[in-house]
Amino acid sequence: MGRSSLLSWERLDRLAISHILSSGHSKAIREGNVGLLTRLVMIGGNDMKKLINKPEDVVKEELEGIALAYPDLVKCHFDPNFIYRADAPVKGKVATTVRTGMFANKAEILRAATMQFVNQIGPISKGFDRETMFSPDGRLYQVEYAREASLRGLTVVGGVCRDGVIIASEKSENLDPLIMPPQKLYRINEKLVVGGAGLGADGWTVIKRLKKEEIHNTEDMLFAIHQIFWNHTVQKDLRPLGVSMLVATSMDSPQLFWADPSGAIREVNAWAIGEGEKKAREELSHEWKTMEMKDAEKTFQKILKNRIGEIVKMIP
Repeated sequence: MGRSSLLSWERLDRLAISHILSSGHSKAIREGNVGLLTRLVMIGGNDMKKLINKPEDVVKEELEGIALAYPDLVKCHFDPNFIYRADAPVKGKVATTVRTGMFANKAEILRAATMQFVNQIGPISKGFDRETMFSPDGRLYQVEYAREASLRGLTVVGGVCRDGVIIASEKSENLDPLIMPPQKLYRINEKLVVGGAGLGADGWTVIKRLKKEEIHNTEDMLFAIHQIFWNHTVQKDLRPLGVSMLVATSMDSPQLFWADPSGAIREVNAWAIGEGEKKAREELSHEWKTMEMKDAEKTFQKILKNRIGEIVKMIP
């Protein structure tokens, strides 16, 4: 029994069960009489048939199939029949036990229980998405979730020009006259402005901490921002910050930096963050070239559909 057919069976399990029940075999299943049961599964327009002639072989075939499909997760044992975690700290740790009698003949129930077990010991079910810890494939799920959160804010764009650096934010569409529009750009000092996209409270946390830092040059600034984000990925009592930052500075020279929730910081010539970042970056890649700030402002107006809320220009 090949691996590809096993995986096809698993993906189309519910379809197969539905077909069996609708074709009059439900009584045979209830009574445990699966000796002549035929399963029909539609795959790419072709019928795949499997005849189960010996009920006593069903359990063995199912266990062998699961172990073959997921060799890095489970192993199987026969007489008695059970599967167990491949990395179980205790030898023979049982996941599902199959005894003799009517239950042993119900392959569908066995598969359902086994697949539930396999899913439960997957990376997410092991808790890798509940804490900031590496999954077996080297991912930090909480940081990935934080990146998704950073896409929910208003768009912020920026660029380095011949005569300085410019940064602008999209105007809020909130029409409620009782609510003031949110501030998107924050001046840390006369030569440093930061724009954020994502969770407002997380962005405010970064801004407040930056204002407390002694920042004398670009290196100080980059280290301070990195430390704020990085600490939120390694400390157990903190979660990653759901905000991205666009940092415009003229301390050493006109420069623009992009910081993401992981703490990674990259220098860019022009960039966009926020809800409309994908489209804005595509337009920047076509529109942006070495220009003066007055021309850059016109470009930003075009990208933000004439809805600039805040704009800051800094000269060296």
